[in-house]
Amino acid sequence: MVDLYLQSNAMPDADWFNAATSVQSIVLNLWTVYVAIAAATLALITSGRKILEKLSIRILIAVAYFGSAAVNLFAMLNLRAQHDILARHITDSRLQWHMLQPRPSEYAAIHLVVDVGIVIAVLIVPERMRAKV
Repeated sequence: MVDLYLQSNAMPDADWFNAATSVQSIVLNLWTVYVAIAAATLALITSGRKILEKLSIRILIAVAYFGSAAVNLFAMLNLRAQHDILARHITDSRLQWHMLQPRPSEYAAIHLVVDVGIVIAVLIVPERMRAKV
């Protein structure tokens, strides 16, 4: 009885596609915020400010960056899970496969590689810049 109700009120693929695309655009906005935070962090550590000579300040910057990046990643993965649920309702298998790319694990891998690189840069770059002066 419930299956008949669901089948008679099933949304067409276009509606599922539009809903999944709307959620995916929020994920892309989160990528943009992530790139902006990473760029701002790199700009700060390469600014040559005297305060960056202190290890405690660099550790604080690294922790703040890593914390904001982690929150961003968790938000992206949560939204991506919502997107995938919507995309799995699409009946066209080729369109569904396309909508499910890239995988959430790829988001996490990219995030972790960039995050580790930036945290290392935050800890090392100001020290290297001071050594050159």
